[in-house]
Amino acid sequence: MNNLVTVNLKQEALDFPGRKELLLSGKCSALMPLNMVTDGNMERGVYNISSYRKISSMRHVSAWEILDITEKTLECVELCKDFLLFPDEYVLSADTIYISEDTGQAGLIYIPAEKNCSAEKVVSLFIYSLKKITTENGSTYLDTIGKLIECGNLKYHRVIAFIEELKREVKLYEII
Repeated sequence: MNNLVTVNLKQEALDFPGRKELLLSGKCSALMPLNMVTDGNMERGVYNISSYRKISSMRHVSAWEILDITEKTLECVELCKDFLLFPDEYVLSADTIYISEDTGQAGLIYIPAEKNCSAEKVVSLFIYSLKKITTENGSTYLDTIGKLIECGNLKYHRVIAFIEELKREVKLYEII
């Protein structure tokens, strides 16, 4: 099994003051640890993903688990915003979010994105994409969360608090 993921990093994405240093420093705990390799005029990011599982590789995820994954991903998005990395600037997908098999924490692989839609749209599309790996009940919860994010009126920490309430509901009523 290959424990390394390599991505091409566009120079213009790295030209933002302090961006390259941030990615390499490990200061933002939401980002997976990164090493960079220069190949001519191309920068490549190398991520060590040992003991992490890509969300897109998961199947039949219960409602509680998908809510937990969504919550942890939104926490990552919030942490990244604290370091001036906004969701419309990087690829947010089930292929770029990894869950630690040891701690259950989420980590993001930074891949610069083409800015073509709002941050709310990026996050809501990510949430809707999770529907294919979860149960029918999980999909219903994701629809609700996606609609909340799309409206753009709620801060992510409010949505995270709502997800915590949903997780309690799922546990209490033993929803699968």
